[in-house]
Amino acid sequence: MIFAMKKVTTGIEYEKWCASYLKKHGFHQISLTKATGDQGIDIIAYQGRMKYGIQCKFYDSPVGNSSVQEAYAGAAFYVCDKALVMTNTEFTKGAAALAQETGVLLWPKKDPARGDRFLRSYRFLRLLEGIIGAVLFMLVICRHDLYGRDDISFCAVLLMMGSCIGMFSDSWLALNLFSDLTDVLIAVLMVKLMAAGIFSAVFPWWIGNVLLLLFAAVQLIVLCRDRTAYIKEQKQKRLEEERKVQALADAQKLSEVLQNELHCHLDLTACRKDGEIPVFCYHADQNISALLASAELSLNQSSTQDHQNMYRLLDLGRRRFQVSVHPSETKN
Repeated sequence: MIFAMKKVTTGIEYEKWCASYLKKHGFHQISLTKATGDQGIDIIAYQGRMKYGIQCKFYDSPVGNSSVQEAYAGAAFYVCDKALVMTNTEFTKGAAALAQETGVLLWPKKDPARGDRFLRSYRFLRLLEGIIGAVLFMLVICRHDLYGRDDISFCAVLLMMGSCIGMFSDSWLALNLFSDLTDVLIAVLMVKLMAAGIFSAVFPWWIGNVLLLLFAAVQLIVLCRDRTAYIKEQKQKRLEEERKVQALADAQKLSEVLQNELHCHLDLTACRKDGEIPVFCYHADQNISALLASAELSLNQSSTQDHQNMYRLLDLGRRRFQVSVHPSETKN
């Protein structure tokens, strides 16, 4: 049903609404986790090759730090590329600061009540537009004095077409623009028919389509904003993927140098960042603890000659160690 939008009142219902929202915004393979023991993640979804762990918070007050922490830990548990928190309210300043440090995405003001009220009103007007178009078309057929009036028939067809297209214009930018153009044509035809005396000038027949244009304009702004945010997010993802590929290449290159220095075989076990400092973790096939200091000295001596970075090697025990790469300007 067009207007059968169930009011969201519980967290479970909000999770289902969030899953529907994600589907409309380019996500796929969307699945809800089990209600208990979900490790802080309510939805698993994919966008491109990126796997997202999403936590949904249906609150009456701003969402705090704990939700960001849960999403970050839960995303790691489900081996996700990104953690995301969606809420119908706002986030506290502390939550926003923590999200920035941990890389957790925050989506505030995803309120189903607000969107549903707008869509109900908009779809009601679109349905009314279609009914008026159908009635007008029947009048053209039934009334002999109107038979053959192409402008009235065209107006009736446009009304029905605008109604059908407008029902689905909340998801597609092109449909929204096409329905707007249809409404403009209808308003122009209405004015023309009023000027010709076909429609009484006492009642402004064009006002309905002008109202629909205003609704559609608001919807268009929302769609454009969402599209801009989506493009920005995709660009950020590409940059992150490029950085990840570059970091892996740097880690492999560094591994080859270290294998010569430590006289062993190394496996890369982790590649991350501590703030802005790249950190690579390795596992050796033999005990290399006694050689780490000399390897660090050798790395930094060659790096100093090439005016590159400073390397710090930290023994993690059990033939594991990490290498942190510091910018050259921090050298002392």
